[in-house]
Amino acid sequence: MDSDIYLNLLWFIPVIAWFAMRAKSITLRSTVTGAIFGLIITHASFGLYALYLAWPVSDAFGQFGFYSGYIHVKAGVIVAIFLHLISDNIPISDDQRLLIGTVNSVSWAIVYGALGFMMGYVKSRWKDNQ
Repeated sequence: MDSDIYLNLLWFIPVIAWFAMRAKSITLRSTVTGAIFGLIITHASFGLYALYLAWPVSDAFGQFGFYSGYIHVKAGVIVAIFLHLISDNIPISDDQRLLIGTVNSVSWAIVYGALGFMMGYVKSRWKDNQ
């Protein structure tokens, strides 16, 4: 559990990426930040859930981490089954957990990167029309 608390440090990576990209265009900055957020969201959610177990005051963070982790891991398992990387009728081994983690990171990086691109594109067009 102690090492899971350190997963909360992952939340700083998209913030650092946003600051590093602030000289670039809005669309590129949003796309890169969204993709990096997608890479870390599953593991950072486990860090929030570890806060729930470690410190009772952080109940809201723990609940958010639990549900966010559940949603993101469940979707990764569904994608891995759809791509026939794992079988849906046998227990998951340690090697398959690594594969599911990789599928989670890549698929959520694509999803959040696309969302970031759309948000950046709309924001840049809205800013141009002002």
